[in-house]
Amino acid sequence: PSNIHDINAIKVIVDGIHKAYMAKNENESIEDLMKRYPTYQ
Repeated sequence: PSNIHDINAIKVIVDGIHKAYMAKNENESIEDLMKRYPTYQ
């Protein structure tokens, strides 16, 4: 990841807190994150 946004996004996925990610990033969806990071599908 090249910035704090991406680091935070991965962190919530690892922790399994999808709702926290959605709340922090209203203009992105969990599905968009999955597309960006296929490892976490």
